[in-house]
Amino acid sequence: MPKQSQANGIMGRSLLPFDMLAYVSDPERRHWEPSFLASMKVGDDLLDRNDIGPFGFGLVLLRHILDIGMWRKALRIG
Repeated sequence: MPKQSQANGIMGRSLLPFDMLAYVSDPERRHWEPSFLASMKVGDDLLDRNDIGPFGFGLVLLRHILDIGMWRKALRIG
């Protein structure tokens, strides 16, 4: 299968986790051009209905969100 390339100037998106982490960590996010909400119109480069791989990421994320022990360790509680 030939390697696919993307032309310069084409906007791509990978909402989970990369764009969400960038949004949360950037204090200058109000000045993004295009804005975060405007960029939601672009299709996601990683998530696809026909590809079940990224859904594994969601399952792992859900497991860790619901793990009380992980939160205690991360927040250094008890």
